[in-house]
Amino acid sequence: KLYRQQYQKHLQPKLTYGFHGRELDILKIEKLLIDSEDYKDRRHLLLRGMIGVGKSTLLSYLAWWWEETRWADRVIKLSLGKRNFSWKRILQDIGEQIYLPKSEGLDAFKKLDDEISMEGEIRDQFTKPDTNWILMIDQANPNHLTLRDGLTTSVADELKRFLMSLPPDLAVVYGSRNDEQWLSEGTFEQNVYQLHGLRKEEQYLMAKRILRDHQLQLNNFTSDESLRYDFEELMELMQGFPSMMEVILPLLASRPLEKDLEQYH
Repeated sequence: KLYRQQYQKHLQPKLTYGFHGRELDILKIEKLLIDSEDYKDRRHLLLRGMIGVGKSTLLSYLAWWWEETRWADRVIKLSLGKRNFSWKRILQDIGEQIYLPKSEGLDAFKKLDDEISMEGEIRDQFTKPDTNWILMIDQANPNHLTLRDGLTTSVADELKRFLMSLPPDLAVVYGSRNDEQWLSEGTFEQNVYQLHGLRKEEQYLMAKRILRDHQLQLNNFTSDESLRYDFEELMELMQGFPSMMEVILPLLASRPLEKDLEQYH
C-alpha cells in the first residue's frame, strides 16, 4: 500500500463530459498485450486511430486504470507531440517518472551526463523482476522528433534502437494516427489495434450528458418526428468521435438542428 501511495502517479482523467464506453476496446488491447500468438516474443502494440477518435484520452485512462487495478505496477507515459524532443530529453523524462521525487535514485540519475549511461540505467530498472512496467508513447510520430546536434542519426532512430533493446516482456503501447512503418519492424510489427468511434449506445449516452450540461434533453431530438431524422443523421456523421461531439452538440443550444447539420455537410 505504501508503495502504491509513493509511486502511483497517474490520476483518473478529469473529462468535461466523463469517460464513456471503451470497455470492449480495453479488453481487446489487454488481450493483444498478453497472449497474441503472433507476437509472443515482444509485447508491443500500436493503438491507431484518426484524429479526434480518442486515442490520447484512452491512453491516459489506461495509464490510471492499469495502475489502479494492478494490471501494471507502474506506467511510464510520454507524449511526443507536446514539444520538440532531443534524445537526452526523452531519456530524462523516462527517468524522472521511474524514481520517487527527491529520492537518491533520482538524484543519481540526474547526475548522469551521457545518453548511454542513462539508457543503461533505465534498462536496468525495466529489467528488475519485482516491478511490472508498462511504457506508453503517445503521438509516436517522427515529425515530433528533432535531429541530434552534429549527428546524422535522427532522434527517431535513437528511439527505435532503444525500444528494440528493452526486455521482451516489457509491455510498450504506442499511440498514433499513422501506421508508423519507421518503427514497426522489431517492435509492434503487425500488432495494431484500430480504434474507432464510440459504439452507438455509448455515443448516445455521451450525447445525453453533453446536451444535459447545456440545458437540453436528448428526448427532445429523438422523440420528435420532425427532428429525429436530422439528429440521427448528425450523430452518424460524427461517427462516435468524442471530440466532434463535444464541439458540435453544444451548438444545438443556440441554433436550430438543421443549421448545424447544414454546416456539418
